[in-house]
Amino acid sequence: SSFFSSSPTHARRITRAALPRTRARRYACAVAVAVDEELACMRIAELRGAGTWWRGAVAAFGSARAIFAASASDLAALGVAPAGIAAVRDGACWSELARMRALCRQLSIALATYDSSAYPSLLRRIADPPPVLYYRGPEPSSAAPAVAIVGSRKSTRYGRGVAGGLGAPPPSGRAGAA
Repeated sequence: SSFFSSSPTHARRITRAALPRTRARRYACAVAVAVDEELACMRIAELRGAGTWWRGAVAAFGSARAIFAASASDLAALGVAPAGIAAVRDGACWSELARMRALCRQLSIALATYDSSAYPSLLRRIADPPPVLYYRGPEPSSAAPAVAIVGSRKSTRYGRGVAGGLGAPPPSGRAGAA
């Protein structure tokens, strides 16, 4: 069975459960981290309202990472609203994102960024694709057929059961979906 999520909140909840509760966790942002494309995509996924502008900014600047090095005037020239510019410039906690990524790897949760081969090609075609997917199991690009479930953060027991049924193979001797 596979697990896919575009929610950094969901991945953060899973990885934080694996972290020991210590004071050191609060002060992790003081550590310098080399920002790579994967971390930049994770950060974009956390920005409110980025869905409307991030793909244009990546195309204009050449990478997700370059968005965070761009000047406020360059972002504004692309049509990024002042709130979006402020979100980009707010001093992200890169070390916390790096630690979350490391914990994802320890928990066998992989990441598929928008520009990676693991990212589903059909998902790239929607109006507001997530910049990163968190997944377990086979790469999301190899999942066929695929089902996407939107709005699953506060799912009910029934909803989780239905979602699990959608992801399960059909009983032997039967094909199709009901």
